[in-house]
Amino acid sequence: MDYAHLLFQQMHKPRPFIWNTLIRSYYKTHLFSHALSLYDQMHVSNVRPDEFTFPFVLKACAGLIAQREGSQVHALIIKYGFDSEDIVQTELIIMYVRFGELDFAERMFERIPKRDLISWNALIGALAQNGHANK
Repeated sequence: MDYAHLLFQQMHKPRPFIWNTLIRSYYKTHLFSHALSLYDQMHVSNVRPDEFTFPFVLKACAGLIAQREGSQVHALIIKYGFDSEDIVQTELIIMYVRFGELDFAERMFERIPKRDLISWNALIGALAQNGHANK
């Protein structure tokens, strides 16, 4: 990861794909705070996140139980219009269950127009993993 970050720092105006790849890599190696820090740098650099940025940022927020940051990311998701993306909706549900915001997560789930196997599994799995299997 150090070498990847070094290469990243040497790039002149990396595209969102490159930012997303490094954010995802930090998440997958459980370096959640690094993922969020890079996401913050993305904003400072005036690089607009896309629908592929947010799922891993939400996962990093959930991994850190970073409720304030997660709520801020959610607000930006709405601002940028990615709140109707299936994968983003699913990760929001998982994040809010992880924060203990069960009612909010369920309300979000109920607003999904086409609930599919993935969204159902996300809600059920997140509830079960966080000690709410009886819900």
